[in-house]
Parts: sequence; structure tokens; C-alpha cells
Amino acid sequence: MIFFQSKDGLPLNYENPHSFSQVSNSYLAGQKIQEEGACINCHFYGPMKPRQAALTWAPNLVLTKERLRPEWLIEFFNNPQSVMPGTKMPAPYIPVDEPINDVIEYWGPEVAAFVGDTTAMFNSLVDWMWGLEGVEDVSEIVKVHLESQGYGFITEDEDEWGK
Repeated sequence: MIFFQSKDGLPLNYENPHSFSQVSNSYLAGQKIQEEGACINCHFYGPMKPRQAALTWAPNLVLTKERLRPEWLIEFFNNPQSVMPGTKMPAPYIPVDEPINDVIEYWGPEVAAFVGDTTAMFNSLVDWMWGLEGVEDVSEIVKVHLESQGYGFITEDEDEWGK
């Protein structure tokens, strides 16, 4: 990025790193939201393979802090299709309109602290992602999986449509 900024004669701007605390309400709320939102169904978390078929796999969330800006993620979470047309990613479910007692009971007090504030809930997911650590290169995990189980595509032999 520095090369392209320099080549285009643009100033090199310093960006403050995203700061968060792993004991903050925001971080803990993000952790709970990702658990209930089932991010692991499609995304890698370092060495953890997504639960669904390879056809649905999405980027390794450990790389988020190296590749994306927090403000872009907030915009993306609000409406993934408008930011990245064709993405399979749904907008994360967050309990902004649920009764507070239900949120406390099911989601916990950390999430309940942000009821009614969509941006704060999305920020909590960003905090949680910035705290992820682990394997960044999951290519070997993917290779082993695909060699043993394939992509999960329906082959012509399995397709009943044309018969």
C-alpha cells in the first residue's frame, strides 16, 4: 500500500491501531455474539476448520486485523450485499430489538449493555476479531480436507434433477 501511495504522490497517513481490551464489555459481548451467530460455521479461526461444507468456507478471521479497517467492517456488517455484491455472508444477527430481559437471559449482560445500539454491537465483534490469535496460513488444513472430503459439490452422478 505504501508503494502505491508513494507512486500516486499521496501522503503516507498514519493510522492508529484499533485498541480494545479482552476484559472489556465490548470484547466480551463480541465473543458472545460470534458464539450465538455461528461465525465458525463458515469462517476459520486459526486452526479451527469451519463446521459447514467447504463450499461455504469464508476467510480466516485471524487475518482480519491485518487486512481490514474496523470502520469498513462496521459498514460491511450493516449490509454485506451493498458493500460486496454477491457475498454469501449474511448480516450478523444482533439482538438490538429484543426485550432487554430476553437479551440478558440468552445473550448475557455484556450484550444487553448495547441493546438498541447496532454500531456498538458491531464494534464488539470487531473487538473480538482483533483479539483472535492463531494460525494465519490455513492452506494445509484446507488441502487435507479437500483431499479427504472434497468441496461438497453435487456431482452429476448425485444430481437427480436431470433424471
